[in-house]
Amino acid sequence: MIGPAIVDNLNRQGLPVELHGAATLAYRARHLEVGLFQASLIPGIVEVLDRLVARGIPLSVATAKPVAQAITTLEYFDIAERFTVVAGGVADGVPRSKAVIVADALAQMGGPDPARVVMVGDRRHDVDGGRVNGCPTIAVTWGFAEPGELPRCAPDRVVETPEQLAALLAAWPPRA
Repeated sequence: MIGPAIVDNLNRQGLPVELHGAATLAYRARHLEVGLFQASLIPGIVEVLDRLVARGIPLSVATAKPVAQAITTLEYFDIAERFTVVAGGVADGVPRSKAVIVADALAQMGGPDPARVVMVGDRRHDVDGGRVNGCPTIAVTWGFAEPGELPRCAPDRVVETPEQLAALLAAWPPRA
């Protein structure tokens, strides 16, 4: 179950609410032991990150995962130093919406003009979270979106490769 907050996934799978607590604990335990290390980086994405950092662009992570898990993942792939902010979906044990997570990331970045910040993601939650906060949105097709999900959420732009993402961001803001 990759993507939205775990509660959303459990609801979508039809798990009774009374089992959500135990399922969440079991999921997180397994994820900490195994799941975090089963991911892989998209070929070419490190080069995109490096280009952005070289241009002095601060990078943030806005994830539904708890911050500690996100940091562990970034460190595992040796990319943590590229990110100035990591905002997560669980604060004090309480799940948060992507809109709240993006708002937190923006606040941790010092409150930049959201119109100058681009939210890049692979799911509708990313697009919605960016949009609610006034950020332009770019959806990437190499993630975990369900068929038809990205067109339905209508991001500002859609890219199919890290190279396309790098080119789009290098020319940001795009001309109409």
